[in-house]
Amino acid sequence: MQLNPATLLPASAPSDEDVRRLLADALTVNPARYGHIVKILGGVATTDTGAVITFDWNRLTLQQRGRDTDRIDRLYKVHYLQWTGEKTVDKVLGLGGLLLLIALTALGATLAFRVRSAA
Repeated sequence: MQLNPATLLPASAPSDEDVRRLLADALTVNPARYGHIVKILGGVATTDTGAVITFDWNRLTLQQRGRDTDRIDRLYKVHYLQWTGEKTVDKVLGLGGLLLLIALTALGATLAFRVRSAA
């Protein structure tokens, strides 16, 4: 909870314009990545580069989400075999992929160590 330093009573949340000024200042660190604020509503700002920045008044934190975060999340799901969101289907697909990998390894080993006959 944020307190008014003069009265020590709970401070009201800042207006969208105050949040805009705070975010505009924070975004100057890397304008190529974050761009400029396009819209702001209820402490959530969207920039012209597609980044979504959330301002949490109670914790005084900024949290950003953009294309890079989405890409990392997708890679995480692929790595942990979370392709469809259905646990059983993902396990079957993972087992199928593992079997294909074993078959490909066996084929490669066969081709690598095959004795060539002289023709």
